[in-house]
Amino acid sequence: MFYLKRALAACSLASVLCAVAFACPAFADNPGPSAAAPPPSLDSLFQQLKTTPERPAAKAVEAEILRRFNESGSDTVDLLADRAKQAILSGDYPLALDLLDQVVTLKPDYAEGWSKRATAHLLAEDYDEALADIHHALKLQPRHFGALAGLGFIYRGMGDQPHAMEAFGKALDLDPQLDSARRAVEEMKAEKAGVPI
Repeated sequence: MFYLKRALAACSLASVLCAVAFACPAFADNPGPSAAAPPPSLDSLFQQLKTTPERPAAKAVEAEILRRFNESGSDTVDLLADRAKQAILSGDYPLALDLLDQVVTLKPDYAEGWSKRATAHLLAEDYDEALADIHHALKLQPRHFGALAGLGFIYRGMGDQPHAMEAFGKALDLDPQLDSARRAVEEMKAEKAGVPI
């Protein structure tokens, strides 16, 4: 619990939420690729994300990947997930978990639903359930860099620094722009070196 509180204090709750499960509002407004050109494949987007040096361009690629991850294909699931997001932001984790239980029941192959529910469990400090959900999300979508960052935060909250570093490293390998994961790695290195943060 001590490490989770330090993590939440060091990087704002909003940053953790974005890293773990929820796309920032700006992503929802991203219209995506032009209708005239065929959309790039997810493989192509991940390659661009790793190799694009300019931050604004890389963040646009990241936003497109997150937009695709957030596509559930169900208006009902989208509505439940949005209500769960609002419940999390207001600190009502039991309501968020009830809503996200419905999401994963209605759409068990929707990795983002499992990732969002892991976020709610993490913030409610239920590490075992958070860990189970995040592993399920990663089984469905192994390149989900937000879920990998979430895994890092879960391990960090449990005091398991080696596994946290490994998870953050995998997240950053997929998405070098993931600021919350980079900050967490820097903080853990500073803690290990005995440098106050």
